[in-house]
Amino acid sequence: MRRLLYPSKPPKGWGHIGDAIRIAALSGMRQGEIIGLQVGDCANGEFAVREGKTKASVRKVPIHSDLLQIIERRTAGRLPTDIMFPELQNTKTPKDAFGKQYATYRRSVGVDDKGTGKRRALTNFLPALVRYRSRAGGDCDDYNCKGSWSPRGAGGYDVWNILVGAK
Repeated sequence: MRRLLYPSKPPKGWGHIGDAIRIAALSGMRQGEIIGLQVGDCANGEFAVREGKTKASVRKVPIHSDLLQIIERRTAGRLPTDIMFPELQNTKTPKDAFGKQYATYRRSVGVDDKGTGKRRALTNFLPALVRYRSRAGGDCDDYNCKGSWSPRGAGGYDVWNILVGAK
């Protein structure tokens, strides 16, 4: 996790990737849900997820207090219909473009999620973060953690045991 969030030599233009990783870790949202956010979807202390992989994806997700500076920086002076990640606005499909950028970024900082000899999709960041933590000696396996991760949000996690606590 430290390599992902605090690379020794950050690649040019990596800031939006770091922001997305932090949002994922502290919200439990899927990669596509995060990249699909518009400025107006981040109001009243909640993310409004308007579309996703399933019908249940449409929901309100509380904004963790450790994300407030990121949200403020990404929304200040912008229209409600602007996308949260303007770095992707000139791409044909922002979600796909981000997925490719994230994969390139992961490899550039020496982090690849290969699990037990097979590649895993990272459309949902949080289970990947749990796997990273588990391999580093945390109290987790692929789907069960002391911290009660659920697909609706990072219930038992905070910035210390996901972002900083990884060895």
